[in-house]
Amino acid sequence: MTDAQQREAARQFFNKWNGKGKEDEDARSYWIDILQNILGVDNVTDRVEFEKKVVGGDGNTKRINVYIPETHVLIEQKSLGMRLYQEKVGEQK
Repeated sequence: MTDAQQREAARQFFNKWNGKGKEDEDARSYWIDILQNILGVDNVTDRVEFEKKVVGGDGNTKRINVYIPETHVLIEQKSLGMRLYQEKVGEQK
């Protein structure tokens, strides 16, 4: 993929996803779209784990939205308008 093709793919991605962002409904499609169409990753669904179970520091089992084993990348995603450690923007958890 050339730089120009990658920029165009990123522009199309932005237009497609702008204003969307429901974590539980959109996360898989969103990350497959980025990895496959912008970054050019082949066989995304064979190389990425979605909703991977992990044990948190408090001993409770939680889920990481996306895990990429070959790069050890963890992605935690929240819905549009949500902060990582808050229920809603402006509200403390």
